[in-house]
Amino acid sequence: MRYIRTAAFILSGLLALQCTDDPPVIPPNDPPVYAQSIFLSAADSGLTEISLTLSISDTLPPRGFSLYRNNAQILTGSLFGRETVLVDTAVQFNTSYVYSVFRTDHSSKKDSSKSVMISTLDTTSHNYIFSFDTLGDGASSILYDVAIINDTLAYAVGEIFLKDSTGKIDPFLYNFAQWNGREWKVGRITVSYRGNEIIERIYSIFAFSPSDIWLSNGVPIHGDGKKWNQYHLFDMGVLSSNDGIIQNIWGRSTGKMFFVGRAGTIVTYNGNGWQKIESGTTVTINDVWGDRTGTNVIAAATNIYETGERKLLRINGAVTEQINWTPQQRLHSIWFTTMKRLYTSGGGVYMFNKGVWNNIPLPSQFTKRIRGTHENNIWTVGDFGICARFNGSSWKVFPEAALPDGQYDGLAVTPNMMMAVGQVGNRAIIVTAKKLERNTL
Repeated sequence: MRYIRTAAFILSGLLALQCTDDPPVIPPNDPPVYAQSIFLSAADSGLTEISLTLSISDTLPPRGFSLYRNNAQILTGSLFGRETVLVDTAVQFNTSYVYSVFRTDHSSKKDSSKSVMISTLDTTSHNYIFSFDTLGDGASSILYDVAIINDTLAYAVGEIFLKDSTGKIDPFLYNFAQWNGREWKVGRITVSYRGNEIIERIYSIFAFSPSDIWLSNGVPIHGDGKKWNQYHLFDMGVLSSNDGIIQNIWGRSTGKMFFVGRAGTIVTYNGNGWQKIESGTTVTINDVWGDRTGTNVIAAATNIYETGERKLLRINGAVTEQINWTPQQRLHSIWFTTMKRLYTSGGGVYMFNKGVWNNIPLPSQFTKRIRGTHENNIWTVGDFGICARFNGSSWKVFPEAALPDGQYDGLAVTPNMMMAVGQVGNRAIIVTAKKLERNTL
């Protein structure tokens, strides 16, 4: 069990410290409640951090507060707005804590919140079993992306070529594969374009449910698994001939979607209309990801060659803000749950924490995707079948997933499963890793 011997609370620009290393004591009851106007709720929980949202419902003084963890005061301060986030870093993993906050006037308690119990995450098992499936009869079949809906349903997209009845490669590709928990079956997604039904390669997939799926064949496609609507942004005038095709997708909901691609292209969809966002770059934006609220959305842009721009861009409304990318390695993917910790892959895997980018010591293969469910379950995959995972305590490389003549391009992760897709030789490949047991490092 690891102990953190320091305490730090971050309060919207105001930093206040009061800490104790005494063993936690769970209070038997909530503090006395007056006419409640101060509120505390869980914002996020990690391995060694807990985030709490503090709010006061009126604008009247006093605006002071005292925060308690396990019946011991750990922070005092003043709230100038209606709401802020407090971050407790003096916690240990796999432990439950009870928090409450008092509204104060100097040293007098005027009001209190209800108590909130929050548990930190535990490290997770690296014990997984791997299985492999290949699709296609050659002609450079490849899968670019994958989405897991549940334990018995997943979708993969790309371009798959099969032989026809004469034994020759069918020139009409398959662009979609569905997993039923046992096997993969290929199919074709067709869309209507200028009065014609067309079948094209599909670069990416982002699915909220079996009936709410976003795809991109260069422009966004939305469907319910049976019917598909293509948004040809070039014909619609949203994008011009100077813009690039859409290749990657992230969204908080179908009413809050983000699309990125070549030539620095960024487009958003709010459920009613489309908006192009100027990125300030013309290099390919390889990936986009956002936090659980959709407030913070970050895109990773890199020239495909060894030289050129490498940028992390935070999408802020109708503009982008550049995030300091000090490693200056090629960026191919981004994943995070909060802005406190960012994870990138590409020319190395990096973690941003407390203002510093830290390199993760993994093999030197180029990593094309990084995804996770929380900071105790993060995966990265890439060239030559590199496949590695962070369990909250350590990184593990899985040699059983290696592909001497292949690579993984797409990745999806759930708490108990990982799927990566790509190409081996001239066939498409899917590797599935399923967790065997818990709490074994």
